[in-house]
Amino acid sequence: MNRARPDATTLSEVPSGRRPGSDASLFRAEPFRLGDVIDGTYRLTEHLGRGGMGIVYGARDLRLLRAVALKTSLDPKWSPAIRMEGQALAAIRHPGIVRIHASGDHLGHDYFVMERLVGRTLQARIDESKRRNRRFTIEETLDVLIGITDALTATHGTGLAHRDLKPGNVMLSGGRVVLLDFGLFVPECEIAEDQSVAGSAEYMAPEVIAQKVAPGAGPLVDLYALGILGFELLTGHTPFNAPSLQRTLTDHLVLPPPKIERSDAPPQLLRLIDELLAKDPNDRPGSAEAVLWQLCAIRSPHGGLAGVRPLHVLVVDDDPEIASVLRRSLKSSMPQLTVEAETDPTLALEQVERDPPDVVLLDLNMPKMNGVEVAMALHGLPHDRRPRIVGMSAEASDADVAVMRAVGVVDFVPKDLRFVSRMTAVIGAIRQSG
Repeated sequence: MNRARPDATTLSEVPSGRRPGSDASLFRAEPFRLGDVIDGTYRLTEHLGRGGMGIVYGARDLRLLRAVALKTSLDPKWSPAIRMEGQALAAIRHPGIVRIHASGDHLGHDYFVMERLVGRTLQARIDESKRRNRRFTIEETLDVLIGITDALTATHGTGLAHRDLKPGNVMLSGGRVVLLDFGLFVPECEIAEDQSVAGSAEYMAPEVIAQKVAPGAGPLVDLYALGILGFELLTGHTPFNAPSLQRTLTDHLVLPPPKIERSDAPPQLLRLIDELLAKDPNDRPGSAEAVLWQLCAIRSPHGGLAGVRPLHVLVVDDDPEIASVLRRSLKSSMPQLTVEAETDPTLALEQVERDPPDVVLLDLNMPKMNGVEVAMALHGLPHDRRPRIVGMSAEASDADVAVMRAVGVVDFVPKDLRFVSRMTAVIGAIRQSG
């Protein structure tokens, strides 16, 4: 499916030196006027923002007597994109994602109604810091990055990639860090079909510029932009910001990021930002969950994950690829984790006897010895040598899960599209609980 993206900036549409989003579409006539009442419920009171495809109004909900924001298309032909953005936001329930109240159609224009956030954008905070000639502190930087990354875990967990992460699309509202403007979001199931060069040049990943985003790799595009944001918060500027658009895009492709000169920055944070800015997406951390755990660990002296002990995990799965992916993902998420993998369940039991792990990730369906048999053997170990068991399967029925729990399986994670992120969350919770 090749969906038109009027908000997307393509290389052929932007003259050299012009920033994405500054074209004449910003000045098209708006669809509604202030004072209009949409569908008899929402009275438009002010303009909040405008892009190439849509416009956001402040409004008053006349039924519930509350302030809301209403986004609609500038032209009816872009209504499907507005509708899809509203559906994407409605699918995510997280404090870092704006809440959707309603959607509808008015005079041929699709719209959706969302909560009215009180605060200012991260871009406004960055601009203010520049005017005052001050930098974000390390604590402020970590707070913002953790908030953004937490919201990305929820976004990616629903199978979406944002694709336009930048300071103007991050709202600081009280204690919340909220992602805005999902106009360029891409469902992961469509990532191979949608290779448009879209986004904001200073935050655009090399694979987007080269139109080589691999299927399922949309979240890694967001992680690159997260690295740009981290660099900017620490230094006051983005790493690639040449006088011309073409040069900026070329620098993303070929130049290593400049060194961050911050003597107070933890080495782990500088190393993480370097990893996020890797040209090859496969060299970046494997998931937003992985980045979140590293950021929390870096912040631990200030109240994050201080005192969380190392954890020894054994993956038992006859599929070597799944075992390898789990091992890499968990290790990337929690660097202090010890993760081993074994495809032969009998050898795994021998390994447990020699060196008992804290947690065993156990596949239910294995030809040589099934997960129930392995779980029974593990459950029979002395209490001080008995690992916590987390089951996993692509085909387990409710009855299978009940049997696994009866033989000592504490948690169960289905092997679906969210398998790796869910397993990472389970291990993270076990690790944090000590």
